[in-house]
Amino acid sequence: MKKSEKIFLAAFLVMGIMTFVFMNMPPRAVDAIKTESSVTFFPVTETIQKSIVQTFTNGKAVYSKPYFTSEMTLSIEAMDGEYTAAQTATTLDKFFEDNPPKNFSIKHEGANKTKTEKFWIGEYESIDNVLFSVYIYSEKGKIYSIEIAVEQLTSSR
Repeated sequence: MKKSEKIFLAAFLVMGIMTFVFMNMPPRAVDAIKTESSVTFFPVTETIQKSIVQTFTNGKAVYSKPYFTSEMTLSIEAMDGEYTAAQTATTLDKFFEDNPPKNFSIKHEGANKTKTEKFWIGEYESIDNVLFSVYIYSEKGKIYSIEIAVEQLTSSR
């Protein structure tokens, strides 16, 4: 068998395997592969979401800090502004120190049509039974805005 025939056969075999794999992938994975802008959408945003849950469940900004943009917007109650990633982490840790976590859950999430921007809406409850709404926005795999607002005092559980 000539070298060119071996190369053609190897390429044909690889194409066959790729076709088989692609045809047997779950629809969500196939959708992520179809457009270049979405190739990393699912793995990165799922990781960001896990980091958000860890941050607010454990009361430690260190879990989300790797996903912060270098400059970002942070709004906690009446205080808001533009901060570096380090300043954001420090300010969040101070918030958690003042309002230790009791419970956190993501209530809603969404994305723009091109899936380059993602948002999460969460509910954070402190051990003092204060309920906060949490809004987190990311773009291209980086968190650029966090808003935390008091909603209400909850009853003791």
